[in-house]
Formats: sequence, structure tokens, C-alpha cells
Amino acid sequence: MHGFVDTWARRNILSGTFWGICESSYSQFLAIEPHLKNASSFESEEDMHEYYSSSEFEEAKSLEKQSLNLGIKSIVFAGMTVEAAIYDMGAIHLGDKFSNNYLDKMDILTKWIIIPKLISGKEVRQGFAPYARLKQLIKARNKLVHHKSCELKVSKELAEKIEKESEEFIDDVHNSYRALVMLSLEMEYLFNPIYNPLASVTKKGVPFNDPPINLIPIIEECKYTFSKSIQKYE
Repeated sequence: MHGFVDTWARRNILSGTFWGICESSYSQFLAIEPHLKNASSFESEEDMHEYYSSSEFEEAKSLEKQSLNLGIKSIVFAGMTVEAAIYDMGAIHLGDKFSNNYLDKMDILTKWIIIPKLISGKEVRQGFAPYARLKQLIKARNKLVHHKSCELKVSKELAEKIEKESEEFIDDVHNSYRALVMLSLEMEYLFNPIYNPLASVTKKGVPFNDPPINLIPIIEECKYTFSKSIQKYE
């Protein structure tokens, strides 16, 4: 066990910038989401065909494109946030040379377990919401950054697959910001808030900016969920 370093100075710390981009993108995604159309929102097939031939369709396509772009940014920048933050934590408290030689090649999930453990003897608790959300975030992020196209064969099975993938994508978008918030709460629970490598949502640590108003209920939801899990754990 190495222990925390109380004083340090570094340049090019970008985890807060990445957090802010994720936060802004997710806030905009939430604002657009209620206006999106899907097959289940139509009462009949005739209504759906009428809609696709109407002037509303072009506007809907534009909203869908915006939603996709914002969703991708939410997931990717949340992934970049956790990757940058855990690197910073390791480099600050264990040293750049040790981090580059022994930790840098580890996958992100492993880093979030090993680095806090090496520093303090404590680790992110597996089996709890922050770890589960982090795991989902990393999987979603990897799926996007290593994206591969596939052959198009029109069929009922393909339509069902596309709908399922769309639902999974939306779930991953909603998870992305929650993963950051829950992981930040976990780090402040385990350690002194000043050692939290992520933005603080409790005002005990170091907040980067006030969140958009429509994300405040999300943060409060995460705090409530985290608090309930702590009660069960203790």
C-alpha cells in the first residue's frame, strides 16, 4: 500500500473537460428525447405511413440525428472521463514511471480496481451500483470506438434486432452520466473527497461546474440509490 500524496501539480488534466462534454451532451439528449418518434408511438400502421409521408418526417429525421450524435458523445466522453481520471489518480499517487511501466496496459475496469487498492488498500466494491454502471459504460464505449458495420439483409429478424440495439443504445446513454455520478460518490465514500479524481456532486470535493438544471434530478436519484446501497452494505 503506497498511500496518498497530499501535494501535487500536473498539467493537461482533462477529466473535468471530458466530464463537462458528457454532461452537456446528456443534458441536450434529455431535452430532445421526448420529441422523438418510434414505431410504438403510432396507434396503427396507417398512422405510421401517413407520418412518414408528412412534412414532420424531415424534422423528425433531424432530431433523430441530433439525438444519435448527443448519445454517442455522452457515452464516449463519459468513457474518456473515467479513463483519464483513473490514469491521473495512479500517476499522481504512484508516480508516472510506475503507472506507465506497470499500469498503463491494463484495461480500464481493472485499473479502477487495482489503482485505488495499491494506493490505499481499498477498492471499488464489485457487486454494487457504481461498479455495475462503470462496467456497462466501458462496454458501451468500446462498442462505439470499435464499431463495425454489417451486411444489410431486410427481414423481420433484422427489424427486431435494430429495435433491440436502439433500446440498448438509449439505455447506455442514460447509464453514461449516471456511471460518472455513482463512481464519484463511491470514491468519496471510500476516500477523503479531496482524493476523488472525478468531479464532486456532493460539494465535499472539488466540483468543476454547476450541472445543467435538468440533470439535478438525475444526480439526486443517484445519491438516493447510493445511500440505500450503503445502508445495506453497512
